[in-house]
Amino acid sequence: MSKLVVSLLSGAFWMAAFAGVANAECTISEHFNYEGQAGVVQDNDLLRFTDDNRTLISNRQVREFRDASWLKKISSVKMTEHCKAVFWNENGVQFTFTADTPAFAEDLNDQSIAVYCECGAAHSAVHAAGEPSSGATGTAGAKGTFEFKPGDWKQGVTSWWMDSDGMAPGVAGCHIGTDSEGRPNGRMFGEACLPDGRLVESNPGARELHKHIDDTGHPDTFDCHEWCTGEGYTGGSCRAAAAPPCESSAICACE
Repeated sequence: MSKLVVSLLSGAFWMAAFAGVANAECTISEHFNYEGQAGVVQDNDLLRFTDDNRTLISNRQVREFRDASWLKKISSVKMTEHCKAVFWNENGVQFTFTADTPAFAEDLNDQSIAVYCECGAAHSAVHAAGEPSSGATGTAGAKGTFEFKPGDWKQGVTSWWMDSDGMAPGVAGCHIGTDSEGRPNGRMFGEACLPDGRLVESNPGARELHKHIDDTGHPDTFDCHEWCTGEGYTGGSCRAAAAPPCESSAICACE
């Protein structure tokens, strides 16, 4: 049985390094067991089946194509080694497959509005590059920090920021750029769900003025299922959520 990760992508520009693989691809099929019409989606191609322009991939530049003939007509997928296939249904829910899958579950079968193929040894998303921050240390689900450069990264600049929610995976946060006195300067980015389902949780404390050397932050990542069970729930997952003034953000939604 394939490994399935369900999450929602936000519009934040989370940067990650991905290695390409020659002749890598994902093959979508019309029916179960790879039968019926088949189509090939190349590495780093996003194929949309509608005119919907919502942000689906925000952590890298992709090639986009449209083909309405595949709208809600996919039931299985194959992929070459080191690839994953990402699908979305009309509710914006993302389904990520990392192995050949001969039969989609009911909530995706004949429900896809887009597919993305990503290949490479590092396709499993951003890898933690450091220990959890002081605010996350000892918290259930904390998986460590990584280096993050915003979409408008300013090389060699020491930038200043405040976080709206602090270390709170259950609250959608917005990281707000300021000057050294804490006056907002119009820069901002929200929290996000990574392709593997982890939450990117910006830090440190709420409204705490802090600097990013070389305009590079070090947000935490959380396994939302682990965090939610640690909070006394039966489980949970990363979901998109609003966090004005950021256009989009994310939370650990517990069940």
